[in-house]
Amino acid sequence: MGSRRSGKKSSRELGRLVESAACAYLESEGYVILERNYTSRLGEIDIVALDGACLVFVEVRYRGQAAVESPAESLDWKKISRMKLAVHQYLAARTRDDTPVVRLDVCLACPAMAKGKGGSGTAEGRATVDVPDIGPLEFELLKGVIDFP
Repeated sequence: MGSRRSGKKSSRELGRLVESAACAYLESEGYVILERNYTSRLGEIDIVALDGACLVFVEVRYRGQAAVESPAESLDWKKISRMKLAVHQYLAARTRDDTPVVRLDVCLACPAMAKGKGGSGTAEGRATVDVPDIGPLEFELLKGVIDFP
């Protein structure tokens, strides 16, 4: 029953596990998680958090060992555009008169043994986290890499 074969996780199950591990990683970096999987008709935000006084919207990107592209390469302009629209809607619906300082971060994840599949550029933080049912994942946090007006 269902779409699992040979004990493999569905994409949705795998996504939930990776996002939960990303939340734990972000918390270890000092973030306070406010919300997960904010969805609007305009787009989705994986994680909404506070980093000090800054309201941070985090896109989590994961690619497994067999992936041809890296997690960073999987983030295309359409996804970024939809995320920005969702951020605007979130701010309009959830913030009061004072507009908070806002930042858009990307949290990249790949199997720890798949070196070279992470992100590119300078990372603020990197860590390996053992994720139940998946194994060790390497997380790389890129702060403020998506421009937001």
